[in-house]
Amino acid sequence: MNTDLAWTINYALDHDIGVQICDWNPEWSSCSIAERHTVFINQNAHEPEELPFVTAHEVGHILNGDSGQNFYSLCGNINGSKREAAADKTGIRILFKRCTELEDFDPAYFNPVQFMESYCIPESYYSFVRGLIRDER
Repeated sequence: MNTDLAWTINYALDHDIGVQICDWNPEWSSCSIAERHTVFINQNAHEPEELPFVTAHEVGHILNGDSGQNFYSLCGNINGSKREAAADKTGIRILFKRCTELEDFDPAYFNPVQFMESYCIPESYYSFVRGLIRDER
């Protein structure tokens, strides 16, 4: 398990959100189930470098107060789902918090593109990520 994924899981646990890393069929999506206050991350449905963002996104559903079951989809924000876009943004904020806590973080040298590529964040969130760093400075 990489350190970013471990940090994201600990963030969830610190917010009383359960995390289950699952070894499911690759065609099954990761999901959050609000009533159980738990996220289920299918490690076979994603590349390893995608898992921190997928996990943060699913945690975002719980933190945003979304009800029911929410299944991860790379197409969520493209299809115009406000709920999915909100979960993406909360997930991005979680991962940005991770970066700001690193010892060598310097907002003057933060590269939004590098941040987004390292966490497999969709390009459509570039302006949102730039806004986060503006707020940090």
